[in-house]
Amino acid sequence: MANQSGGGVSTVLLLGLAGLIVLGLIGCSNTATTAPPSGQTLTAIPDDVQIQNVAQMTQMAGEEVAAQGVRVDHVAADEGFWLDLVGGRVWVTLVGSGESPYTVRDGDVVSFQGRIVPHGPTYPAPLGMCSQADYDALSAQPSHIEVPYDALAFGVG
Repeated sequence: MANQSGGGVSTVLLLGLAGLIVLGLIGCSNTATTAPPSGQTLTAIPDDVQIQNVAQMTQMAGEEVAAQGVRVDHVAADEGFWLDLVGGRVWVTLVGSGESPYTVRDGDVVSFQGRIVPHGPTYPAPLGMCSQADYDALSAQPSHIEVPYDALAFGVG
């Protein structure tokens, strides 16, 4: 009589491995980076006003903003990531047609121009967030930054 219990273990291992591969393909990561480099700022343009906190950012919905040489804190969706800026975490969503041409990873240094966009608590639903904690954190925030694919650069500049 053959031992059939090994098949179940193999199936579970394969499913677990497939899940890890899928998370890797969509850019999710399990860890946040260490402290951001000093001097990370988010600036409203064209006024050149440095945004001091998330509440101020939310009040500036619709404004164009720029960030230069900021470190990605945590990639939590295929087309989105957290930055540790302005006295808290700020969500950045990459927008454009089709799949973005970038693979953003935790710890990458990026520069961009984008727009502050208000959103409701169900905004994260279609984003494919990697964890419930990220979903809940983004649901609790009243705004995020949308960055067109062609307005994101790696490094300072």
